[in-house]
Amino acid sequence: MNAAQLRATRARIDATIASLEAQLAQLQADRKSVDEQLAAVVYPIKTIPRELTSEIFLWHGCEEVSEKAGSPFVLASVCSLWREEALRTPGLWNHFRSMRNTNPERVADRLETYISRSGALPLDIYIYDLGHEKIFRLLADCSARWRCLAVAVDIASRLSSGSMADVRGLFPHLKYLALTFDADTPNPLPNLLDAPNLVHVDVMPLGQSKDSWCLYIPWGQLTTLDVCMIDVLQCLELINLTPRLEQLRLFSDDGRDVPTNYPSRVLPHLHTLHIGYSSSHELLPHLILPKLRELESVDLWIASWRSYIQELIVRSVCILEKLEFFLTDRTFTDLEDVHAVTQLFRAIPTVEHLTIKCPRLSTNGFTRLFNTFAEDPPVLPALESLEVKCCDTRMELTPLVQMLTSRRQAQKQEPQHVVDLASFKLRFTQVEDPFGDDEEPYDGVDMFQQSTEMEGELQLLRKLHNEGLKIEIDSDFIWFDKFIDAKILRGFGFPLNHAHIFPQIAELR
Repeated sequence: MNAAQLRATRARIDATIASLEAQLAQLQADRKSVDEQLAAVVYPIKTIPRELTSEIFLWHGCEEVSEKAGSPFVLASVCSLWREEALRTPGLWNHFRSMRNTNPERVADRLETYISRSGALPLDIYIYDLGHEKIFRLLADCSARWRCLAVAVDIASRLSSGSMADVRGLFPHLKYLALTFDADTPNPLPNLLDAPNLVHVDVMPLGQSKDSWCLYIPWGQLTTLDVCMIDVLQCLELINLTPRLEQLRLFSDDGRDVPTNYPSRVLPHLHTLHIGYSSSHELLPHLILPKLRELESVDLWIASWRSYIQELIVRSVCILEKLEFFLTDRTFTDLEDVHAVTQLFRAIPTVEHLTIKCPRLSTNGFTRLFNTFAEDPPVLPALESLEVKCCDTRMELTPLVQMLTSRRQAQKQEPQHVVDLASFKLRFTQVEDPFGDDEEPYDGVDMFQQSTEMEGELQLLRKLHNEGLKIEIDSDFIWFDKFIDAKILRGFGFPLNHAHIFPQIAELR
């Protein structure tokens, strides 16, 4: 390449450089303009005073932290301002919940972060395992700050150098304690007698020695007690120590029999009793509960259990307002059983809110149930709300509409004695067959045909709704024929609560 060619090449390069410099200058000018516009933008998030931002965070934490253990980290990842506020707000870090099957080392590291950032605030800690030594040490070091503590402790096999019994001192903030523990290990739990604010305890002893465990807590000041995997006799022994109980939930296990002449126990403040398992019903004959208002999850299958409930109401001279029970075809086998349940209803006329769980109740069983509530004179004359849930079987629409109509008209017929039904909830839920029956209750159901015979009943149901009867329907099924389901009611304009509907019926929305 000669000199002329080289000069020509350099000229082209200079021209390209000049062009690029001009483009760069224009881009710099454009950027300056954009920066000026950005500087003029008002961000609402930045105009909120920091104290108010922290308060909003705390409200968010109150609602979300129980289900989303990473809530503070989520807030801190939004922007630098939120990160700064999240890190300087101790109230976001005093609620810790570990997820199941989480790496213990990761749980320990995150727990340490929460404890250090929560300042001196009382702590709510929910951990499913104490198998990692660091977790135990962290909990022991902050024991004076416990407010709610729920731990599952496998002490016998996994807790090596430490012992919960080594925790000492005053627990001034502790209000709630939940422990699942190995009762075979001697003295596995701390002495919590110096916990002046402890009012709610939830215990589940495991192992061969679960009938002889010992827990040192101020039983006499408890107002709420949840016990699981103990027998009825041990529950009665605990009740002797807890005269101030207001709420009792029992999920008993088979074990020692209660002596025939065992004295009755009076709980003068107890207003809510939750019976979890069938054997728990054996507790009822030994209680006197003058303030009882809510009785939950009882089973009416065996005649003696129905008698226990009725005798408890009579013996306690209480005013029962809320009742929840299971109802299956075992309960409604024949007319004699139906009559017995009806008599029980007539013995508790003060019930205002009734919830019935109906797993595997047949179509005929639902018809008997609705006919029971349509009787004249009406059962449960004070009934304001009725919820039928755990339904996994079709039901005839006509008996349901007739029952609701009768409960709405009853007030006009007997205004001094019968309350107008104000709310009806129906919840279809796919549940596992408790009897191991592989029969599919929906075989042969035509999902694409709607019987015209239903039109009259549906119009009556719609009329009841328009006249003020609150109707809520939940369903996770898509079967569809002359029987009632959520899709039919939705087609006639009834509001459906979709909060619990499963994805398989998303096309119905």
